[in-house]
Amino acid sequence: MTAKFRIPALSDNPNSDEFASFLIATKRVVESVEQSLDGLTESTPAKQKNHQIISTGQFRPKPSESLQHLAINNGAHALLPPTTSCQLALVYVNGVSAGTITTSEFTHVDGTPNTTAGNKWLARITVVLTHSHLEWIALQ
Repeated sequence: MTAKFRIPALSDNPNSDEFASFLIATKRVVESVEQSLDGLTESTPAKQKNHQIISTGQFRPKPSESLQHLAINNGAHALLPPTTSCQLALVYVNGVSAGTITTSEFTHVDGTPNTTAGNKWLARITVVLTHSHLEWIALQ
């Protein structure tokens, strides 16, 4: 049986019982989807892929190796989107010689990482068919 409920408007009181019920129902849906997806990701390596130091050239993370990547930015290089549809996370740590990361191959990019030594950045990458999105999130 499917429960029907009204989605509260942004102007509704966030402390109301209706708003709380909506949030609880949303949380249950998310948990259900996460459980459903657990079985779908078994063929994808769960371990983090460490790429060591990247100081020149091009770097293209491969979802077939892992959906979690770690790289040290120690020089200017290009980050390229994966060639297959996927979602993955890439943590960049700026080394002492961190350089500019070129991202012009992505369809859309939000944010720009700096080159300050020791700074950490999460690059969330989504590729769907021929469209790619890169989002930079500061972790410091």
